[in-house]
Amino acid sequence: MQLAELRQVLSDYFSEEEIRTLCFDLSIDYDDLPATGKANKVRELVKYLERRDRIPDLESAVRRQRPNIPWDDTGEPSTAFASSQTKPRGHSTRVRNLKWGLALAAIVVFGVIIAASSGWLPTPRQLPPAVTPPVSSSSSQRGTPAPSAANLERTCIDVYLSDIPLAKQISIEVGESARDLTIPAAERSGSKPIGPLAIRLTQLGQPIGVVKLLVLHQGDAISSFAVGAVVDGQCDPVTGHRNIGRPGAGTTLEDWDALGIPIAGNTYVLRPGWQGDHIEFSLRELQ
Repeated sequence: MQLAELRQVLSDYFSEEEIRTLCFDLSIDYDDLPATGKANKVRELVKYLERRDRIPDLESAVRRQRPNIPWDDTGEPSTAFASSQTKPRGHSTRVRNLKWGLALAAIVVFGVIIAASSGWLPTPRQLPPAVTPPVSSSSSQRGTPAPSAANLERTCIDVYLSDIPLAKQISIEVGESARDLTIPAAERSGSKPIGPLAIRLTQLGQPIGVVKLLVLHQGDAISSFAVGAVVDGQCDPVTGHRNIGRPGAGTTLEDWDALGIPIAGNTYVLRPGWQGDHIEFSLRELQ
């Protein structure tokens, strides 16, 4: 038998486990063959035995393991048998099991469909229609979209400050200070006021108000602040805010002046200060 035919017989008619058994019978360690996969292992097995003149041993073992192969006079498997046996043993069993599995799955699906159509299976519980929460009248009057209750204040302030770039918004927690905001030199070199700036006031992380400021300057040096609109956490206007350090100055603030802001029965003090192009703020509650 030619080496190529012998390799083909092993690949076609033997499973990988049977090749392992064959190697064991020939005193060869299957795992020591330098290859991976059955076809490659078979090739290396034939080469290994051919180098050691043991091909007759392999042929004898193959004939013992496959006595049902009708060998012709030349020692080769007959053409008719080879054309009908192209898979190792076990393949037909796997195919048969797969067919049975698909048939069983089809029977189960068909049974479920019949049971559902005849009323044997309960229908899914119908969920009640979703209820849209009403929009409060105060939010509608301010033109605020309908936010959830938890985000009403935050959404209101976001909408209120939508015309001010985020780079000119700063948040300050009650009790904090030295929150830095930089004014670009290009903006300080003109003749118009810089602004508006938006100062978000928070207490325990919750918004309590917003102050809008205009930055006044002489040349490229900041000279003072002009207080614009002030609103509380619900975006309602706040009145009565004033310069409590220099009452005669009204709502104009110089360096580190104190702006008193009455919100919900409390008075909060906002102080702006500047040095060069840096503006700092501090916020505290007036006791």
